[in-house]
Amino acid sequence: MTGANPGPRRQSMPGYYNTSNVDSSQLPNTPIYLPDDGTANMTYDDANQDSLGISDTASEQQLSLEATPRPFRPFIDPSTFGRLDFDPGEGIPIQKYFSYFATLIGYWDMDQTVAIELWIDFRRTFQDWDIQMWEGVPKLIARYLVGYLTDRGVYVREAPTTQFPNALMEVATRKDF
Repeated sequence: MTGANPGPRRQSMPGYYNTSNVDSSQLPNTPIYLPDDGTANMTYDDANQDSLGISDTASEQQLSLEATPRPFRPFIDPSTFGRLDFDPGEGIPIQKYFSYFATLIGYWDMDQTVAIELWIDFRRTFQDWDIQMWEGVPKLIARYLVGYLTDRGVYVREAPTTQFPNALMEVATRKDF
């Protein structure tokens, strides 16, 4: 089985993903699974982009600091928290990175975005980022983001901590779910 795709990491049962590191209050009451109807094999170009991503309902709701990842909270810049306009580059204060990613993750959680919908929104958001942009992301955010995506059904290849930028860039640029 050399070269076989191992599938999502930490998978506990066929079709289900491990939610042991997820706050259960953020999940719906019904089991979340990858469908067996072939939609899990969709490509990014096949998906209906208009119906996916951060919904109008989620973006209209007030995002609270309590809805953000706990490890990010001490680093969040209150003046930029809740805004999704962000342009990475040199000289950007670390607090703006934390505010941006905390906001994005908060909206994904409010909208209960998982699996292919999460991957499509992640890809749409980060497809134009190059490796230098990903290397500028603080390691705490990159490590958290890899776990976040994996725990919600998005395959992220195993990578040592120093390779998180490459792994995230691969998720954002690949064509197949």
